[in-house]
Amino acid sequence: MNNALRTYLASRSPRERRLLVIAITVIAVGVVITLSEWVWRERQRLAVQLPEARSALAGMQNDAAELARLERIPPPAALPLATLAQTASAAGASRGLSLEIEQTGTALRAEGSGSFAAITDWLASLQADQRLRPVRVVMEVQGDQVRFETTLTP
Repeated sequence: MNNALRTYLASRSPRERRLLVIAITVIAVGVVITLSEWVWRERQRLAVQLPEARSALAGMQNDAAELARLERIPPPAALPLATLAQTASAAGASRGLSLEIEQTGTALRAEGSGSFAAITDWLASLQADQRLRPVRVVMEVQGDQVRFETTLTP
C-alpha cells in the first residue's frame, strides 16, 4: 500500500502534490482542533460533575454505614397477641374509632367504624409501631362514617 501511494503521488504534478499536502494539512488541523474542543468541553463537564459525584458517593457511604449499623441491632421481641390487641384497641379509641377486637389463632380480627382518615391513620400506625400488618380490609361507607372489618397479623 505504501508503494501504491508513492506511485500515485509520483504520477501527480508538483502543483497537485502541493494541493494534496495542503488539503491533508487542513484536514489534520481541523481534526486536531475538533478533538481539542471536545476534550476541553469534557474537562469542563467533569469539573462540574466530579464534586457532585463525590458528594453523592459520600452520601451513599453514610447510608451504607447507617444500614450496617441498623442490621446489627437485634429486632425487638415479639409482643404477645393479647398485648397487641390491647394496644390496637387503645390506639383506635384515641382516634375516635369504635372497635371490637378479638384474637383468632395467630391474628387479630378488628371490626368497627369511624372516619376514613382515622381508620387509615390507625392502620398505618399499627403497621409502623406494632408491626401488625393488615392482611384483609373491607370498608363500607355508611353516611359520614365508614364501617370496616380487618384481619391483622404480626
